[in-house]
Amino acid sequence: MGLSCTGGVLIAESLRVGARLTGVPLQITELTRVEMTSTGVDQPRYRTLLYFTAAESEAPRPAVELATCLAPTGGWYTDFHTAGPTSGSELILHAREADA
Repeated sequence: MGLSCTGGVLIAESLRVGARLTGVPLQITELTRVEMTSTGVDQPRYRTLLYFTAAESEAPRPAVELATCLAPTGGWYTDFHTAGPTSGSELILHAREADA
């Protein structure tokens, strides 16, 4: 039986200036740059996507840490999901968009 993982994608441009994400056990599985065909007023045309995984048992910590690094404006969020039911920490990431 393998290690149960959680994962998601972070848009690098969604990080607030000066944000630091350190000591969080994430594994980057793909890094890509894309051009958006339509963007919001405060959002860049080109975006850097960091796809990541983490151990399911570690899910609450990366979720909270990622949420604190997001810019407060622009409607940014991190797609962070687990294999099981949605956790409270996952909701923090999606709620961050509503706080902007």
